[in-house]
Amino acid sequence: MSGIFDKLANKLEQRGVVATSADGSKEFGRKTVDNKGGDIADKFFRKVKAEAGYRTDMQLLDAKNVDKNAANVLFAYDPGLGPLTAADVVAYFDRHFNSTPVEVVAETANLHPRSNTVSVIVKRIVPTRPITDSQNMKKITASTFLDTTIGEIWEVDERDGQQFLRKVVEDDITQSALNRIQKIKAPVRATLASVRVEAGLDINTGDVVRFYADGKTLSGTVTRVSADKVSIKGNDGKSYTVPMEAVFYRSEMGNASKKELSQEAYDYYKDVYGPEYAKELSEYK
Repeated sequence: MSGIFDKLANKLEQRGVVATSADGSKEFGRKTVDNKGGDIADKFFRKVKAEAGYRTDMQLLDAKNVDKNAANVLFAYDPGLGPLTAADVVAYFDRHFNSTPVEVVAETANLHPRSNTVSVIVKRIVPTRPITDSQNMKKITASTFLDTTIGEIWEVDERDGQQFLRKVVEDDITQSALNRIQKIKAPVRATLASVRVEAGLDINTGDVVRFYADGKTLSGTVTRVSADKVSIKGNDGKSYTVPMEAVFYRSEMGNASKKELSQEAYDYYKDVYGPEYAKELSEYK
């Protein structure tokens, strides 16, 4: 029976159709119903969720690599069915991806109300072992080893100055997500790039940000910005260069961002109130 509900859930995601809340005020996708229809739709989708094992109103829209074991993913959902949780995201991945289990880095989540979407970083849960285990393995390269007893390859990794072995996992979390997006062929309502400005993440040099690197969340000051990379001086004294999608929060604007914001405000007010009053309103220098 669950197979039928899986197929139905996939079809709903493909069409971009989700339930409407009972008061009729929440709409997403192509389905529009009145209050009575909303009650029926809510019950229907909750039934499908119970059978399919995940929230069937979730639609995967975009994914970008953050590092080799983590990705920033963007989901659309129906707020009329309640807020999206970390458990919902994990359940979605467990159902649709035959790969290493994932963990949701909850503090990286950003809600984008205009598009009814949530972006959040997920990372694969990859097994690790003590570096001393390599002594009983066949050496492949200076940093990779083969455990001949189970046929698995392990590579040397390091965190906080401590070396350890991490299992080499061939599947790519981002590519798996993009393959599903292509398979579903749902209408694109938003992308990670399009929601960045809404989330206040049009980053500039001098901004103080929160970001994801080396398997954890960190804070630091932006030192350089390119088309798809951000260089950051971490509060831990280290320097990092990470993908743009690894930055999930701006806690303080630097001078460049303040000037840019002031310019935008000036351009807006100038047409309404004239240049002099616009300068006063926007604090434009």
